[in-house]
Amino acid sequence: ECLVVEGDFECHDFSGMGMDALLLVGALVHVPHNRFPGILSNIVQALKPGGYMLVTMKEGQNTTKDAGDRVFYLWRNEELRIVFERLNLTVVEFSRQVSKIRESDVWLGYVLKVQINKVKKLFTLRE
Repeated sequence: ECLVVEGDFECHDFSGMGMDALLLVGALVHVPHNRFPGILSNIVQALKPGGYMLVTMKEGQNTTKDAGDRVFYLWRNEELRIVFERLNLTVVEFSRQVSKIRESDVWLGYVLKVQINKVKKLFTLRE
């Protein structure tokens, strides 16, 4: 059996889920830079202390759009590491890979570990 949650990253209550690990592969690429730390903080609440997550984001600066006019928010490694540090997430592993679909897309991959009992909650759920 596999739990599937359909909801909004920004307002879903992830606390108390007690997950060992999360996979966020390309899941947050449409989140604006200013909302990213709060949303990631909210999602992290689903993990047990000492839990892990895999996060992948597109590399670059500012934004880009695809043929369907979807906006992708691009990141530099240094910017993401600052966000992770502020949330008390440790980078266990880092990768940088050119997309197999589009050579112009480069993906930054992070395996993150939640510091035991030190996860910072930066986000308050909307009423």
